[in-house]
Amino acid sequence: MHHMYIFRTAAALLCAAVLAAPAQARVSLSYINGPGSAAAVSTAQGALNQVSPAWLELNPDGSLRLTGASRSFVEEMHRQDMAVLPFLSNHWDRTLGQAAVDNRELLTDQLAQVVRDYDLDGISLDLENMTKEHADEYTDMVRLLRQKLPKGKQIAVAVAANPRNFTTGWHASYDYAGLAEWADYLMLMTYDEHYRGGEAGPVASVDFVERSIRYALDRVPAEQLVLGVAFYGRIWGTDNVEVQGVGIREVQLSQLMEQYGTGTAYDETAAATVSTLVIPETASVSVAGVPLTAGEYTVWHSGEQGRKEILKLVEAYDLLGAGSWSLGQETADTWDYYSLWLHGAYFDDLEGHWSRNDVAQAVHEGWVRGVDEDRFAPESTLTRAQTAALLTRLLDLPTGTASFTDTEGHWAESDIAAAAAAGLVEGRGEGTFAPDAPVTRQELALMLYRAAGSPETDSDGLRDYRDGGSVSDWAKSAMAWAVEQGILTGSGGKLLPRAGTTRAQAVTLLARYAETL
Repeated sequence: MHHMYIFRTAAALLCAAVLAAPAQARVSLSYINGPGSAAAVSTAQGALNQVSPAWLELNPDGSLRLTGASRSFVEEMHRQDMAVLPFLSNHWDRTLGQAAVDNRELLTDQLAQVVRDYDLDGISLDLENMTKEHADEYTDMVRLLRQKLPKGKQIAVAVAANPRNFTTGWHASYDYAGLAEWADYLMLMTYDEHYRGGEAGPVASVDFVERSIRYALDRVPAEQLVLGVAFYGRIWGTDNVEVQGVGIREVQLSQLMEQYGTGTAYDETAAATVSTLVIPETASVSVAGVPLTAGEYTVWHSGEQGRKEILKLVEAYDLLGAGSWSLGQETADTWDYYSLWLHGAYFDDLEGHWSRNDVAQAVHEGWVRGVDEDRFAPESTLTRAQTAALLTRLLDLPTGTASFTDTEGHWAESDIAAAAAAGLVEGRGEGTFAPDAPVTRQELALMLYRAAGSPETDSDGLRDYRDGGSVSDWAKSAMAWAVEQGILTGSGGKLLPRAGTTRAQAVTLLARYAETL
């Protein structure tokens, strides 16, 4: 009777910890510079939770023109738990931007209707190259849109980065604080520090990005700021005056470097990559429609190393998330690390690992940590002490008084005591716990089974596995329950009950367990 009370208490604690108060999810957004397709989004491998396709254009009178909208695309994104917020752009045309704010009553009516018609999750606004005189009108346009949108729909507003505190020019067309009063978040366009026609330099040095964040945080809460990330670089020709800062997609740059690259260097100060290439007379190459004549070229871009430094700032300043311009410009390996770095999981050994998304989320939730700052050690075997620590953090267990002769002074002593007091773990006999011994799959299943309240389960399902008979008697109900709930899955027709559990496997099992609740 006493043990059943403990088990039920543990189950209630888990429900409270996982369901009632999850950590705030980061926004992971990418713009789609076109109508978009589910296939294109799939390249992000689950690292996105919002997409913003280019479906909304402006007529000369400032009214809405809908292009490329697709109900089937929205439905598919929703099946993938992805929000769809198409973006409205004036494409740097000040006249169009002026018409939009002048005709904002009609335009916001039309935008709200599109949200209803296509079951959109909201609207993303991207009006650029306006002036200070437009600031109040633009803020009022966002206010009107907020009042007209159905409850629960989002508004995102792209704003110019302003690290130098400009009070005139197009930077001044954004009243950060006023916009944030009505928008869910501001998308900080922290790129184009150096631009087409200007001198060569990084698209977004880490200093430029950080100063832009600090300026914004003086006016907007961190939870309403999404950091802009560039998936492109800019190219300068040594002798070609037509190619001075032309934008180049990182995927195209990668291809050109394979053929014509002469060197790559990382600028530590800027946290940016500098690549050089030489185009021969025989080549026929163009970037953004501009021909690259024979000669030497320099490209500034973030690259993997620089982008990681920029994404670290999301966690350092506890921002809402990151938004990239734009999907399809990145190299294929970008998503191997993007979600990890976005969630503060700075582990080099998880890039490309099958468990990276589960681990990234677990790190963000705060119930798993790395073995050091740069490594998670996903394939190392989980110990009994590590398992107790995972459960204690996940369930937010109260301090326990249980003690074992071999845990005094151990780094996980308090976690082991808490897990033992909750009835989730037991010793190995004679007052010992064996904290550094590996935890087996059946031991982990038993711990989770106990936390769930030890529900009645038919163990006949174990017969479906070739080694089902090798499950220990004390673990049969737990293993059968774990299989039934989809927490444990077999491998090659086997359950491998006595095998060790890797750190990556444990995180995934615990994530599945949380989902069952």
